Amino acid sequence: MNLEEQVSQYSAALVYYEAANKLPMDMLSQPDHLALKAADIRHFEILVKSVGKYSSELYCIDDQDRFLVAARLAGKVTVGLHGKVRWLEIKEPRRGHSDDIVGIEHAEFVYNDFNKALNQLERKGLDPEVEAEGDHKRINLVFTSEGHELRFTNTPIAEIVTEKLENGEAYVIKQAA
Repeated sequence: MNLEEQVSQYSAALVYYEAANKLPMDMLSQPDHLALKAADIRHFEILVKSVGKYSSELYCIDDQDRFLVAARLAGKVTVGLHGKVRWLEIKEPRRGHSDDIVGIEHAEFVYNDFNKALNQLERKGLDPEVEAEGDHKRINLVFTSEGHELRFTNTPIAEIVTEKLENGEAYVIKQAA
């Protein structure tokens, strides 16, 4: 299945989840990026090369036990009814997680009022998982039986890439001319 088909299927499932749970529209108004998870290290390499052809910038981020690649696309990818993203995150699978989803794993949306987002989701009876790394906060919701996720963050991926580069936790693979 190609990326366009995966995004279409993911987007349809997200629209259904959003409607079924009456999520506030403003929470999904700023899509930041889509994440693709590779099946194995070879698949990760193929994804990076494939996405790299359509990217103006590529950055490799050392994420403790695996690598992530942030790709700034030359164009944009439409995330259903929610808008367009210019960034893709390509994720090497974690060791021992062979049952993880392969392909589109999540869409991440910027929502600056983190506590408000968390409170709204909890009031709806949803079970969000919260992660924090320094000032960066993220809310994760698994919303399909296949393991698709919806994420909210207070920090766009472009800012994270800049910070990781400055801290020596990332390096440039391909940079805009």
